[in-house]
Amino acid sequence: MIAELARRYGRLGRYLLVGAGTTGFYTVLMIAVHTSGWIKDPTLAAAAAFIATQPLAFYLHSRTTYGDVARARFQLTRFLIVAGVMFLVTAGTMKLVDMAGLPFWIGLAVGYVLGPLVTYVVNALWVFRTKKLLELDL
Repeated sequence: MIAELARRYGRLGRYLLVGAGTTGFYTVLMIAVHTSGWIKDPTLAAAAAFIATQPLAFYLHSRTTYGDVARARFQLTRFLIVAGVMFLVTAGTMKLVDMAGLPFWIGLAVGYVLGPLVTYVVNALWVFRTKKLLELDL
């Protein structure tokens, strides 16, 4: 039973592990640049950390999460389009949280929930164009 679950949900598990690692890197970077005073505006700090994290995220997802998918010419371009949209959503969320006078960590928390839900599906079906959203044939 455990082997069957690992087979069926292996891609999702790899996605969550890579996502947790890149999210941790993003979080540490965002907090460091904001609390150090290097970038005082939390929206700009979140934007800078997000942009800095994307090359690592693409590399790890293409090699780990979707390592079984053939490389395609426009994978990076599609990944950057998705990242750009998520960047706007993440920065917009952080700006709204800041304008509401709430702590920046609330914006981070919203991004932690929204980002993985959307990007897993879009990356699997459009960016890396796998035929399997999980390990099941679609």
